[in-house]
Amino acid sequence: MRFKLEGLQNTQNTIDTVCKKCGELMSECICGKKPEVKAKNEYKVSLSMEKRNGKPVTVAGVFYLSEEDEKALLTKIKKSLAVGGAAKDGKLEFQGEHRDRLREILKKEGFGVKN
Repeated sequence: MRFKLEGLQNTQNTIDTVCKKCGELMSECICGKKPEVKAKNEYKVSLSMEKRNGKPVTVAGVFYLSEEDEKALLTKIKKSLAVGGAAKDGKLEFQGEHRDRLREILKKEGFGVKN
């Protein structure tokens, strides 16, 4: 059985491995790269709810902010919602179901929000 290695080879003629964190090829890995910074009105933020270990988690993102601005926004939203949260890969995660309140807060901050 023969396999073609098209797309699996990088420019040094060696076989590319798969990133354990994002699942992409190492030559196309997005884990270590910083996302580009955009103005608040140039994009819309999506809100979703996930269940993790039976508990609800509200996810907002993707934010195209600098790291400092992302942390400041996270802190401000966590205080106004009175919940715990984290920033991961350009997305903000909050403990609990808070999509409606989070939508209002993000609109006040000047972000566009997808329905």
